[in-house]
Amino acid sequence: MGIKIEWPKLLEKNPKLLTVFPTDTVWENDPSKPDFSVVLSDQTASMQQMNFSNCGLVLTSGALFKERIIKKFAAEHLHYHADHIILLWDKSCNASDRRIQMYSEKRYQVPDAAKAVPKGKIRGYDGRFYYPHQAPIPKHDPETGFGVKREHIITESHMHPLPQLLNASWTKNVVAEYICKSLWDFAAGRPEHIVFDTPLVHGDDFCNGQMKCNQPSCVICPMANVPRHAESDLLYLFHIRHLATVVPASTKFLVRGSNDRDLFVVLSFPFDQGLHNRIWWCKGTNDYGISPTGEWVKPGPFTGKPKPCHEFLEMKRFVAMIGGPNNDMLLTRLFLLFFFGGDYCETPKGLTQTALFDSLFSFKRPIITHSGPDTLALNIAALHYYTQFTRDLSTRSRSTLEAGNLHKCTMDAFYSLAYYTAFHKDFELTDLESPVGPDLESFECNPTYADLFQNMLRPAVAAHAPVSTISYSF
Repeated sequence: MGIKIEWPKLLEKNPKLLTVFPTDTVWENDPSKPDFSVVLSDQTASMQQMNFSNCGLVLTSGALFKERIIKKFAAEHLHYHADHIILLWDKSCNASDRRIQMYSEKRYQVPDAAKAVPKGKIRGYDGRFYYPHQAPIPKHDPETGFGVKREHIITESHMHPLPQLLNASWTKNVVAEYICKSLWDFAAGRPEHIVFDTPLVHGDDFCNGQMKCNQPSCVICPMANVPRHAESDLLYLFHIRHLATVVPASTKFLVRGSNDRDLFVVLSFPFDQGLHNRIWWCKGTNDYGISPTGEWVKPGPFTGKPKPCHEFLEMKRFVAMIGGPNNDMLLTRLFLLFFFGGDYCETPKGLTQTALFDSLFSFKRPIITHSGPDTLALNIAALHYYTQFTRDLSTRSRSTLEAGNLHKCTMDAFYSLAYYTAFHKDFELTDLESPVGPDLESFECNPTYADLFQNMLRPAVAAHAPVSTISYSF
């Protein structure tokens, strides 16, 4: 779920959100730069990026792949001189019910058998359309002999093309296992505290979805309150919460490897006072040139030669921007970000993304409030006003508001807010059987609320709704 319309508009509203450093910056002993004591990296996302970077490099063997993995890891993590490096992987077999539903509805739909194959593509063994060099590899069937055995996917002397391996869940798991074990071998004996929140590979003693680290007598990891989450985006939150109690308060956390909109919400830490002030997010790399005033800016006729630079978002600037006075609007605007669409959410019919962004800062009435230690409340009247306000701004929309659609989109966004802020009960730290997250039943479209959303199709008037809030508690 990459960031689309709202990121360039956020930068347009506040260019100081972005801090740029050249990729060859020396980070050691420089008070003008943040001191990153902890670097956290989403290895699932990093693996996907490896598929698109250095496209001219063809990986034909496991030995070459391992060399590339270690070289990439060293370039992206070691030059910060961090004391702690946290490597995260998705656990595909431990997905929540909502995630399973999302994958079945959005990502893994199979085209009808009668549908013509698009030009230049082929129909893969799973019934979907692919370019030939990206078609997934079928798993070996012992009865027919068709397919490839797991142990033959990556060997020391041979490797199937990476684009193919990343297009099937079973081969993607093989790649994750190979990356994890390659980095484990590299981390052995290194002075940094390198934590592996391993992928879940059934039958493997090392990649079993549990936490491991390279320090033989570690006292930090055994006390970590980090559940076995299916999504590495959420693992960022739990690891940062834990390590914030370990590292000095003056040091910073660097998050890299992922560019999802989810992280706007995850790294805002609305329920952890002040923690966002210590977090920097490396969102990507772009070319920048030196301006006459000595600043890194987009290259132009009056800048120096373009140079690759990392783009960093300092989360305290983002939270200050969207939180409003006393952070009264923080939860509301994090909730409204999910109306832009994403893995679990869709934009409500009748509202445009341009209007959603315009109303994101114009509307200043809280919709979501933290009404109790374990309760979030959604204000019906405020949502009614917001819906009509945004609808008025959606002049180019070709559709109209629909009560059922608005109800579902609202509950999906409400669920996502609770999910990505870890606003739910505690879970067993080593349990891989129970998916981590809020109770999905609390966010079902309750028929008793249908009239409330039907009213939202009409202009907001000074009338009292029979129900003033929809609450979620755990």
